[in-house]
Amino acid sequence: MKALFYLPVAALMALAAVSCGNKEKTETPSGPVDYSTRIEDGVFRSFCLQNYDTDADGKLLIGETNAVTEISVPSMGIRSLKGIECFVNLLRLDCSGNNIRSLDLSRNTKLEYLNCQDSFVDYIYLKEGQTIGEIEKGVFYRYLPAHIEIDSMVSCAQDASNPISFDAYMGRDENPETVTWKSDVPSFKEETTPVVPYKKSTLEYSNMSKIGNMEPGKLYNIWAVTDEGVKSQAARFGILGNEPMLFFSSPATDKTYPTDYVLQFVVFFHPGSAGSGKPSIKLVGDGNSKSFDSGVNSGDYNNISWSTPGKKEVITYFVYGSKVYSDTLKLNIIPEWPEIKYVN
Repeated sequence: MKALFYLPVAALMALAAVSCGNKEKTETPSGPVDYSTRIEDGVFRSFCLQNYDTDADGKLLIGETNAVTEISVPSMGIRSLKGIECFVNLLRLDCSGNNIRSLDLSRNTKLEYLNCQDSFVDYIYLKEGQTIGEIEKGVFYRYLPAHIEIDSMVSCAQDASNPISFDAYMGRDENPETVTWKSDVPSFKEETTPVVPYKKSTLEYSNMSKIGNMEPGKLYNIWAVTDEGVKSQAARFGILGNEPMLFFSSPATDKTYPTDYVLQFVVFFHPGSAGSGKPSIKLVGDGNSKSFDSGVNSGDYNNISWSTPGKKEVITYFVYGSKVYSDTLKLNIIPEWPEIKYVN
């Protein structure tokens, strides 16, 4: 009797285990794919959920991604667009001003317009035979300076009797005619200072760096340095006597400079001797040396222009007391096209 009793119980236990297993499987269905999990960059993912998650369930389903035909995410600090392949009906993409190293657009075969200007893109991946109708041309800058560095060189033969210091700031702007710099420069009455560069405007700049002070009797190198550590010499500064000197040299390259993008250094010279009259400025470059009387009284602006092979350079400066504030150098940035690679 005991044997007859235990057999049904064992059978029931086995049956219960099988039924629980079946129940567990039916309670965990795979469900629809959430494409937001395929978006690598957190900023880009948040943007997509905020703008394309139409039912606000915290997911991006296939109907929502298929409905997207245009994505515009300029200057948002995005480092990767991995997940862009989910938007198969994408027609227009603007990802300019971000730090994106590569773009895989091989699944976005309907793409008609691409703008990734002011970017660090090295590679664009397309499907074999894929073309993009319109790509913003001349706007890929592979080595944009991230900061500037200064180091001292050998001492000048002539020492300065009074210390002279300078502050320098770096910024980037696509329209140098309206460039404005944040600084501690004293403000002037607008009616007497119609020149734009030193007025406060809506333009904002990243990568603003204060270099520091210059010791008299020394020469200094100014370097533009990229995030990758690539350095290019932009200019040299020094002091002879009480005259600030700009040693100007164009970077050696056989590349063509663009006309729509510049890196600009603003350097403020502060002569240490508090005197009266109009301070002089000495410019040294391309084997020539020129001295200029500042030509203006305190609070006034003036320009100094000179020619170098193929272009004209202009210094815009103004005098405040005995101090000469000088907008000294505009350095063009070299554009390079990303390499386009085709995949199957």
